[in-house]
Amino acid sequence: MTTLPQRTRAFIMAHPLATALFAGAIARIVAATIALGFFARDDYFHVLDPALRWVADPSFNWDATGLPGAGIRSHLVPRLVWMLVHGCHKLGVTEPDSVLRVIYLVVGTYSLWVIPGVYLAARRLLDERGVLLATWLAALHFAMPYAGTRLLIEAMAMPPLAIGIWLATYRSTARIFAAGLAVGFACWLRYQVGAAAIGLAIALAIMGYREAGSREAARRVAALAVGGVLAMLAQGLFDIWTTGDFLGPLWRNILINLDPKPGLSRSTPFAYVGVWLLLTVPPATVVTLPAIVRAARKLPLITWPFVVFVVVHSFIPHKEDRFMLPAMPLFILLAAATPAALASGRGKPWETLRGWWPLTRGVLIGVHVLALVLACTAQTQANLRDAMIELGRDQELRGLVSLGPELHTYFLGRDDIPTEQSSKVDAGFLARALQQIDGHGGNANRFIGFAPDRTKIEILLAANGLDCGEPRESQGWWVDRLVYRANPKRNRRRSPILIWKCETPAVARATGGPNTMAVIGAS
Repeated sequence: MTTLPQRTRAFIMAHPLATALFAGAIARIVAATIALGFFARDDYFHVLDPALRWVADPSFNWDATGLPGAGIRSHLVPRLVWMLVHGCHKLGVTEPDSVLRVIYLVVGTYSLWVIPGVYLAARRLLDERGVLLATWLAALHFAMPYAGTRLLIEAMAMPPLAIGIWLATYRSTARIFAAGLAVGFACWLRYQVGAAAIGLAIALAIMGYREAGSREAARRVAALAVGGVLAMLAQGLFDIWTTGDFLGPLWRNILINLDPKPGLSRSTPFAYVGVWLLLTVPPATVVTLPAIVRAARKLPLITWPFVVFVVVHSFIPHKEDRFMLPAMPLFILLAAATPAALASGRGKPWETLRGWWPLTRGVLIGVHVLALVLACTAQTQANLRDAMIELGRDQELRGLVSLGPELHTYFLGRDDIPTEQSSKVDAGFLARALQQIDGHGGNANRFIGFAPDRTKIEILLAANGLDCGEPRESQGWWVDRLVYRANPKRNRRRSPILIWKCETPAVARATGGPNTMAVIGAS
């Protein structure tokens, strides 16, 4: 008589795609309903913020503003989110947290398409064990459920890229053309996926030439290119409709990334190599990396897109870890080939690595289970979200000024509050912000800033005649706090946020305003 674990394993082996889809859906539901944080600033300011502005005013001209993302982002994803928010409001769902959960659930449902994409590609390229491993990694690798439920164009590019890789495994002109369409759509979402498309074209050319000469290589590359160009044409026509400028957002985004503004993050050319090495889970890297390299030699359709994608990104000055997300399906396919690569290795070194594999496998499973739980329950940027929610419930709030944190005004739940924000603690800005809010009929009586800037902020508040009590601290997620303590300079936004409740005494205003020497000292 078989045991329950044996029956479960047999069922999973018999239904690898269905079971992985079910598990992936559960993980994404958990991430969408519990982990309400934003992955970065772009998923708020480049997607949700313009969508909310269109809900408030359908005639809002995003590209004519100086808001983040204006003029450099396609309207596709923000417009889709606008439709979701509008639909929620029509159905009576208006609480910010509830609307965000609906959005994350819909985005997470879309992200499930990466699982069949990886599964189908693995069936064409890997053995049975590799197919099972690739499918489950696409479902439950710790990066997939969380990233797949965020408003990240990098994560949204994963499903069409995975489907494109699968279609490119066939020799049929029609299927390679469809691969071009799929990869082209991934490029529409995240244009840097074009680097992977170039790698895919190189792989198709090499394979076609080896199999039937230069004409076959040209046929495959042409089919891929035609599909990709048609997808780009569709993007350009959409841009004309929404912005009046054919591929205008694309070209402007390219220029910004080639010459990033001082505030954008930069890193060394080897930074992304470090990201992928971390995903091999050191010290397990000693076993996994040689096996991945061995597998990569036999999988040109995966290796070329992956390598070209990483190399091209490595020479772009503006770098962020999330920029590597589109290549996750490629990495997953290479990682899934690890057991077969280990088994096929010959010689003493490979025998040694095979002996270490059982322990390595246990380490990999343990680390990924822990990371998956953390990712699905993550509360990134909770310091800011909690501060905004608290301020939204403050009935005495008349005007809000931020001296550091970017304002997620969505969580205020109120559109009648004038706000001003600066990324720096600046005396001149504070004076202008007070005047600006006063000019709009408000009264700046709430202020927020990062805890490390407390002394400087309190000097400026007092210098402007503001009578403030002890600030309330919004600490945020414990992981964010650990990351901040490990590297305060690069993770300032993860530090606790302070909320000051202030009043401006009439006497202070009538007798000359701020203390000039204190302002100079604070600056």
